[in-house]
Amino acid sequence: MSQSQASQFSDHYPSSIFEENPLDNLSFLPSDGPFNPLYGKNTPNSTPNVSFTRPALLPAIPETLERVGPPKKKIYILWTEMVNDDFVAWWLKTEYGSEMKRNIFEGKHHAESWDHFHQVAAIQDGSPKVM
Repeated sequence: MSQSQASQFSDHYPSSIFEENPLDNLSFLPSDGPFNPLYGKNTPNSTPNVSFTRPALLPAIPETLERVGPPKKKIYILWTEMVNDDFVAWWLKTEYGSEMKRNIFEGKHHAESWDHFHQVAAIQDGSPKVM
């Protein structure tokens, strides 16, 4: 660094940063105390949560229920009045259905526009959808 550059910086910064050992003056460095690692001998042993590491098993889908969805990705189960009992029995075992504790698919929609949609549930978790 040239003398003119040093004088430029000295106008804005304390002169201590230009001394032979500037690291001695840095207050943000940790003390000389013992090193405390995050993972080491003092870390408690723990067992991984097995339910977190494995995906939940999906309930078996009765043969009477129709899988629907995009081609090669039939990821929904179609609800109809004809298969209501089998559908509800399956759906109540899904993640979403087990939390609801009631059949939300039985409700009749009175608007004519609902005639153009089908009620389905996602195979993965039972979440309700319309198609």
